[in-house]
Amino acid sequence: MKTLLLLDPGDRSVETKNFYLTVFNTISNYTRVKYFYSDLEYLGDYYIDCYNNEVDEQYQRQFAEELSNYQDYDLVITNSPNQIVREVFDYVLNLTIGIYSRPPFKLQLQLDPWGIFGKSLTFNAPKYVEPNHDIAFQFRNENQHHMVDQYKGISLFPFNSHYWPSKVFLYKSYFEYYKEFEQKYSNTCYTKKPSFNVDGLGHTFDYDYFDLLPEDKCIDIDSSLIVPNCDNIWVSHSTLGFQAALWGVNIDSPSLFKDWTGDQVGTAGGLLDLVWFTDKQTFFDRVEKLKDYVRY
Repeated sequence: MKTLLLLDPGDRSVETKNFYLTVFNTISNYTRVKYFYSDLEYLGDYYIDCYNNEVDEQYQRQFAEELSNYQDYDLVITNSPNQIVREVFDYVLNLTIGIYSRPPFKLQLQLDPWGIFGKSLTFNAPKYVEPNHDIAFQFRNENQHHMVDQYKGISLFPFNSHYWPSKVFLYKSYFEYYKEFEQKYSNTCYTKKPSFNVDGLGHTFDYDYFDLLPEDKCIDIDSSLIVPNCDNIWVSHSTLGFQAALWGVNIDSPSLFKDWTGDQVGTAGGLLDLVWFTDKQTFFDRVEKLKDYVRY
């Protein structure tokens, strides 16, 4: 299968480019690939414009012209939020981080045939993905030993990054949402996200409002290790939302996860067998299965 790894030029962050090149290198170990990276620059807020289908028409024409030079590829894997990629190529899968991304868990990556975040099959899974409880409980049993047991029955507010896509659907600051969450639930705690590291590439978040939060409510442990013990959790676009669904934790936030109703555990199990992968075998399995979900 001839595979094109397309790094979208819209995000001009050096860290983002290096991160995706590192992740793409994982894919390049599985199959015959070619890299494509454009030097085009976008002057607006690229992610927001893509999300709202409002990308500048001239930019779209130039981007499509560059892409058309690679139309003989069977599969395109990309970080792009731009739907025009799917107008040029028949089979496009977006590559993002999977349900778990940091030790002690095995790194998982995610393939999606529709796009990213709110436009993805993954975020809309309760409407389209067949529940799979066997896979969900098998995964939970295999990873239960990683979890921390001393925090039982808490309501957790994991602070996350302020960048897109949060501002697409969050209309207050995280601090304001935390105060509302704290008033709604007893035994409320929070975790910080001071850094993010995948395959040696990291980014540090530093928010001034942490000084305004009660220190005795802070849990200095990776959020993913305590999710199974929570009664309620507030999530934005984080993979914590998928983790909460997997462990049957009540999700309470105005985020994209507000539509995750019904059989959350089974739906997360279905996604474990459909979009998330960890190695060459599961990568090719997902590539084949997701062909059935392509929108023409």
